[in-house]
Parts: sequence; C-alpha cells; structure tokens
Amino acid sequence: MKVTNHGVPEDLQSAMMDACKELFGLPPEQKAEFMDAGPMDPVRVGTGFNSAVDGARYWRDYVKMFAHPELHCPAKPDGLRGVAAEYAARTRGLLLELTAAISESLGLPAGRIAERLDLGSCFQILVGNHYPPCAAGPDDDDGAVGLPAHSDHGLLTLLFQNGVDGLQVKHDGRWLLAKPIPGSFFVIAGDQLEVTNRSTLCLL
Repeated sequence: MKVTNHGVPEDLQSAMMDACKELFGLPPEQKAEFMDAGPMDPVRVGTGFNSAVDGARYWRDYVKMFAHPELHCPAKPDGLRGVAAEYAARTRGLLLELTAAISESLGLPAGRIAERLDLGSCFQILVGNHYPPCAAGPDDDDGAVGLPAHSDHGLLTLLFQNGVDGLQVKHDGRWLLAKPIPGSFFVIAGDQLEVTNRSTLCLL
C-alpha cells in the first residue's frame, strides 16, 4: 500500500536521506564503534558487500538506530540527531494513525491494537540503506542484490525511496516492480501484524 498526504514533509524525508548518505561517506574510524555492534545494540552501522546468503551477495551499506522509547544516534554527522529525532516523531505519529485505521477495519475500537500491543512503549527502529552501483556490468549476473526476498519482522514498515527503482513485491507468484510516487511511503505489513490479524478474537 502507498500513502500520500501523510504529514511527513518531503524536505524532512530528503534531509533524513541526505544525513544517512553523509554518515555512509564518513571515514571508517568515525564509524568504527558501531561497525562491530550486535543485533540488539541500539546503533549498528555496517556493510553487506560480498556477504553471501543463500547464494546471493548483499550489496549495501546500512545504519540501524533505535528511535523509541529513546533515540540512539551516532554523533557524526553533526546534523543527523536533530533530523532523526524529528523524522522518528513524525513517522511514529503516522504509524499510530495507521494502526488506528487497521483496528477500525477489523471492527475494533481505533485504539485497540495500540493498547493491546503497548505501542506507547515498544521499539521504533530507523533504518537507512544505501545501494551503490554494482561492480558487475549490466549484462552480468553475479548474484549481487541489495537485499534478497524477505518479510519484515515488525508490525509496520514505512519505506520511502530516492526515486530509483528497485523495490519488488511478490503478487500471485510473480515479482512486480513497485514504482515510487514522489514523497509517498510504501506501507509494508510485517510478520507481527499478520499474527495480530490472525488473533483478532483475542483483541476483542
């Protein structure tokens, strides 16, 4: 699903993307403390270049930051913390609006999912991915991908792109290109939401 007129300014989206690009371009020594972080550390910065999973090679840089209940953020670049704090607050508000709409679509009170899943205190994670041009030529197939086929493990994911095509979704057994609308978010239902929908009776 795509969402427009969502209340997150396009200039804030662009500022967040620019700050992440600046982070990826920092010298390795300025990112070193986050490069060896584990999956549950509040800030992780890394690269998937040439990491093989199921025969495919990841081809990306990434940053992952816990944004709620408390924002964790690298000190550099200088503007990242302020942008990330505003972006996290705006997108969190949108996510709560979406869960209210989902609750109502299931015939429940608007706040039921947020209340039962305690969304006021649960994690929000900001993730930035950078997919540089692949070293292989346009006609080569060396197994390099940004990310292989996967589902998101959380409740909802808000995804925006910089206008470069690449995201695909599987529908009726076929992989289809999901072309972005400028300024819009793709809303991706995660595994947690699927389980919630299957357990609707437990939320009544």
